[in-house]
Order: sequence, then C-alpha cells, then structure tokens
Amino acid sequence: MKQILIALCGLVSTAAIGSGATQHPFPNGARVAFFGDSITRNGGAMLRVAAHYRTAFPDRDVRFYNVGISGGGLEAAGLYFDKYLAAVKPTHVVLSFGVNDSGAPDGFRERYAALVGRIEALGASVVLRAITPYDEFGKGTAAAQKGRNDAHRRIADEIRAFAAERGLPVLDDFSRMSKYLADGEDVFSGDRLHPNDYGQWRMAETLLAAQGQKIAAFRPQGEVAAASGLAAWFAQSQKLADILSGEWLLVRDETLGLDAKLAKVRTWLDTKGAEPNANQWVVGLARRYLDDKPHEDAIRAAMDAAWDNARRTAWWTNDRFGMFIHFGLYALPARHEWVKTREPVSEDRYELYFKHFDPDKFDAREWARTAKAAGMKYAVLTTKHHEGFCLWDSKATGYKVMNTPFGRDIVREFVDAFRAEGLKVGFYYSLIDWHHPDFTVDKMHPLCPEDIKWKENGGEKDPRIAKLNEGRDMARYRDYMKRQIEELLTNYGKIDIAWFDYSYPGAFGKGHEDWDSKGIVALARRL
Repeated sequence: MKQILIALCGLVSTAAIGSGATQHPFPNGARVAFFGDSITRNGGAMLRVAAHYRTAFPDRDVRFYNVGISGGGLEAAGLYFDKYLAAVKPTHVVLSFGVNDSGAPDGFRERYAALVGRIEALGASVVLRAITPYDEFGKGTAAAQKGRNDAHRRIADEIRAFAAERGLPVLDDFSRMSKYLADGEDVFSGDRLHPNDYGQWRMAETLLAAQGQKIAAFRPQGEVAAASGLAAWFAQSQKLADILSGEWLLVRDETLGLDAKLAKVRTWLDTKGAEPNANQWVVGLARRYLDDKPHEDAIRAAMDAAWDNARRTAWWTNDRFGMFIHFGLYALPARHEWVKTREPVSEDRYELYFKHFDPDKFDAREWARTAKAAGMKYAVLTTKHHEGFCLWDSKATGYKVMNTPFGRDIVREFVDAFRAEGLKVGFYYSLIDWHHPDFTVDKMHPLCPEDIKWKENGGEKDPRIAKLNEGRDMARYRDYMKRQIEELLTNYGKIDIAWFDYSYPGAFGKGHEDWDSKGIVALARRL
C-alpha cells in the first residue's frame, strides 16, 4: 500500500495541478466542439459545461458539439476532420486525443501539432486537454495493465510541453485526476480507463475553473440534462457521436456509400458480433448505427432545433417561479373557468356576466408589486379563455372588455404594470371558443346535449350535433384565431412566452389539424 501511494504522489509531482493559462468564458455566438476519443464521446463533461452556460450566461448563445470518436486517436481525427469537425464551423475546439495513441507514442508530438494546425486553420481557438491517467493502482474491476499509466503520462507530458511551447491553454486532466485517485475519490469506471459520471463532472469542473467559473454540485448526468432543459438536445447529440464512433470502429472507409456502410456493419453483427466473446457495447453501437445512420441529417437538424428550443426557454428553466392569472367573465360566478359547460350555463344567462363585468378593484400594478415581493420572475395572463371573452381591444370581435362597463384594456395594463416591476410577461390564449359562431360543437361544448357530452367517440354521429353545426366553419374560425394572435403578439411589445390551450383529439374532439397548430407556431415565431 505504501508503494502505491508513493507512485501516485510521484505522478502528481511531475506537473502542477492547475489548468494552464487562465481562459475567458466562451463569448456569445461561440460554437464549441469537444473533439476527442471515447471519453469525449461520453458527453458527460460537455453536458455539464453546457448546463452551466445556460445558468451563468442565459443571454449568450454558446453552442456545444460532441465530436467524440470511440476508439479513435490522431488517425481517426484526421480521417473525419472535415466531415464531422469542420462541418460544425467551430470557433473553439476542446481537443482530447492521446489515450488511444499512448501505445505507439513515436511521432505523437509532430502529428498532434499537425492536427492543432488544421484546427487553427479553421479560425478556431484550441484548448488542449492533457489526457486522463490510467487507474493502474486503484479500484477498477478489470485486470490492471502494468505500465499503462506511464504510457499515459508520457503522452500527457508531450501535450503539456507542446502547450507551453505554443502558449496554448491546457487542461491538465492527468495531474488533476491523479490527485483525485490519490485522495481516494472514485472517478473511474470499472475498466480503469474511462472516467465514470463523477469523473466526467470533475473534467467539466476543470474546464470551468480555468475560465474562472464555479461548477454546480455533482448530480447524475440524467438529472443534469432534465433540470437544464437540455435532455432533447443531448439525446440527439449522443446519437451523432455514436454514428461517428460506428464509422471508426465498424466501417473505417469513407469511400463507401451509405448502403455499403450499412451492409458492412450488418455483416459484422452477423459474424464477429455474434461470437460469444463479442464486446457487447460495440454490438449495441452497431445496432444504433444501423438505426440512426440513414437519418443522420435529420438527427443533426433535430439536435439544432432542440438547442434552439432550449435557448428560447432558458429563462423559463432558470426563473422557475411565476404567476398564472386566470381572469375573465367566469370571475363573476367565481366557480371555475369551465363553468359555462360544466353546469352548464345557457348563452343568455352567461351574457349577464358580460353586461355586468366591472372589476372596480382591479389593479394590475398591485398584482405586479405582490408578485415581485413574493419572488416571482414572470406572470402569464389568460387573454381569452374557453368562454371566448377577450381582455384586450381586439378588432376581430365585439366580445371584448372594451364593450363592458369596465371599458379598459386589461392586457395593456397587465403588460405595463408587470414590465415596470422588471417581470417577464406571457399570454395564454384559448384555442377553444364557446362563444364564436364558427367554432363547431363537440364533446366539450356547452351546446352539446348532456347525454353525449364528454363521450370519446360516437357522439359526432348524433344528428343533433350535425344540426347544431350547420353554418359553422372551422376554417373561418382558424382565420379569426390567427388575427387575434397577431394582435396580441404585435401590439404589446415582446411577449416572453405564449400558451395555446389545448387539443383533445378524436372524432368528437379537436386536434392539431383543427387549429392548424403548425401554422400558429410559425406565426408566433415570425412575430
């Protein structure tokens, strides 16, 4: 035991534990590629850096790309450089090759320098990582390979020396992870080679510390992805990293077309992959490659879309605490916003609420002050609920607050008051409208006969429904909705979030086609 501790301490003493030259955080607009081997392909460090930027720099659009090649070294980096690294147009590259070159270190420095030169030719800044150690003396379940850690150290020394020569920043993973091992931290998986989830967190900590940032406390990878709103983006990112790893481990021939590549992987699965001692992780990778490779472009597009969505909602994820305000004619019966159909209430009777709507104690400024004092960061107002009554001066209908005894634009007062307190504002808009003459009667409509109301299927065939829907036209109603949405998203400045409520698909309900949901989203994004 004494000999082991001396060996580890000897490794640590060869270089400082620090992270090299102090770096600045990635700027707005940066495109950061993590380019390396299977340790990079894991994605855990990249995910945590991305999650940190979502929280620490919510107004920056810094994008992250996993260009990890399982089993790959400098040869693989050169083979896939143009198609997978240059293609993402990186402004910054975190370079993490060397582990798979440690068995044949001759000429490593020259080949490594050539790769860095190619990256710099793209106009990208390079951050080097001195490779992680091999857990030769620790708790790994795999049999230790004697002398392998010395091989890793030699490569790490080469990278550190090259960084010093060129004045490039280096993240000294070898020294830092060696220290954690010496301190008894469990940072490696059972194979002694790959950092476990906690080890990936430590690697993210190293990068962020070099930028003067403090990482959040350790949480499992899945929790980080979910809590940061990056789960969808990360899933697509990992699919692309798996495709690239499959290219290297199973194909390794860029002259082949798609069909030939797929055939080669199928052959491998049927032969070597079927052997009793086949590496089951590679078998799984082969199957994922066959599933995802034909859809590579679509996966890349889905990854970019997921990132865009995550960026749009970053404030929502971070702010968390807000107020959702339900307000309308249903405030008079004070029983529920669905009172018109649940009791039900006839149109003539409900009209009385419209004629007497005069909330004399309404004070949007007091609402806003109360919300801010409670620690809220945003508020959402029901501009129109299912009853169809509009809280703003809509030009598309007379069924609006301006035609009530109150006669004031509640939406305008809400927006001005909450913005004055520094709070974000959102609009809820009901797709359902029980007042509009073109909105067709369905299972939830107040006019639906009680004996078939809420019925999932079959009610649409009732002759009474056909009679009630004579002259009603959902196409005209869709046009009405879009005119109102355009008013709301044009006349009140920037709206931070919009809620459109809601679909209940089926023959006796309404789904995305009834609303033209895609068209509504496109309209909202355009505005």
